[in-house]
Amino acid sequence: AAVLKNVSHEVPEKPRRFQEERFVRECTWTGEGRPPCYLVSNGGYTVLCAANGWSRARMGSTALTTDRGLSLWLYGEEGLLPLEAEHCRFDSGAAWTLTREALSVLHTLRVPEGENGEVREVTLRWQGERPLRGELVCYLEPVLARREDYLAHPAFSKLFLESAYTGDGVVFTRRPRRPEEGTPALAVLWDREEAFFDTSRETALGRGGLRALSQALSRPAQSSAGAVLDPCLLLRM
Repeated sequence: AAVLKNVSHEVPEKPRRFQEERFVRECTWTGEGRPPCYLVSNGGYTVLCAANGWSRARMGSTALTTDRGLSLWLYGEEGLLPLEAEHCRFDSGAAWTLTREALSVLHTLRVPEGENGEVREVTLRWQGERPLRGELVCYLEPVLARREDYLAHPAFSKLFLESAYTGDGVVFTRRPRRPEEGTPALAVLWDREEAFFDTSRETALGRGGLRALSQALSRPAQSSAGAVLDPCLLLRM
């Protein structure tokens, strides 16, 4: 007679997270060739960072900014200084450093776990005899769409973007073209009380664009917001 037996099945142990040495990469940017790039991500929010200080972010398939990403300058008595890094370090985040005579700059980036966003800090250290006076300038152009869709017709895509001032930052939103679409948003917040901004590229820069940034910074910011033809964020702190 056939005999039925219960076959024992061993339950495997729960896989453990692979333990390895902490990922660390350091390099010095000479300005020649293409800079090395690394990803800083928590699984949902990703920032592509380059050794020269350039970076751009996306969340899922949604590009948050144009390919130019986020740019930083220091504007003062000596003119306009691009904060392009000389040395960089990538581990769980990114850190860029720049030294110009008596000025040293540290720009750090981290993407917190479980958050759809990034935190940046810029530290300026001045060892000159005279006080350092100037503005930290930040510039970006929002997209809030798939990169392929935006590049297919940038001018048309920009027509659906709006901005609003929140008191401690600016929020960009994209109006849905169809009822089933959501409303993606990009919030840029700062912790400086004396901060001035514009969200219209024409108002912020004029016809000269970023090539005329020095002349544009000699004029006061208008704190423009709302629906504009060419949205951007020019932040001055």
